[in-house]
Amino acid sequence: MSVSKGIFYTAFLALILFNLGSWFALPETVAVHFGRGGVPDSWASRGFYVASITCMMLLVLGGFALLPAVLERTDVRWISFPHKEYWFAPERRDETVRRSADWFYRFGAATAGLMIVASVLSVRANISLPALLDERLFLIATGLYLAYTIWWLVGLFRLFRLPEHLRDRPGGGNGM
Repeated sequence: MSVSKGIFYTAFLALILFNLGSWFALPETVAVHFGRGGVPDSWASRGFYVASITCMMLLVLGGFALLPAVLERTDVRWISFPHKEYWFAPERRDETVRRSADWFYRFGAATAGLMIVASVLSVRANISLPALLDERLFLIATGLYLAYTIWWLVGLFRLFRLPEHLRDRPGGGNGM
């Protein structure tokens, strides 16, 4: 198992366990959305909150977990990928899927990290009186996630650029 995959699944499991365990710390009615200044503006039952947030996280992070298998089985004409004719040629497809999977596990781990921060802040807000989200920490975490997203995208395009010897050929510089 790659390090990225291990970190992803560890963060995924920690997040799900934290959210299920939050049942015991949360009051019967919880704030499920926060507006400007971290002030709650929508409420729901504890059961609805825990069930819906856990399902949402399973869907989002489950998508990251399934992505390598989907990429492996999808016809190349349905894949939008830089220089896909080169990277998905039969002799390179397995390596491309492996490298892509590793890169997507990294992004999945970052997404799980943001969800962990949001979950912890949400639980902290709901067990404090009055309920109030630490908006500053949430915005810092979101800003870091967005910066990571930009870094990740640049890295993805660098990882899958054409090899140097093919870049000068006619038609070699394009091909999404």
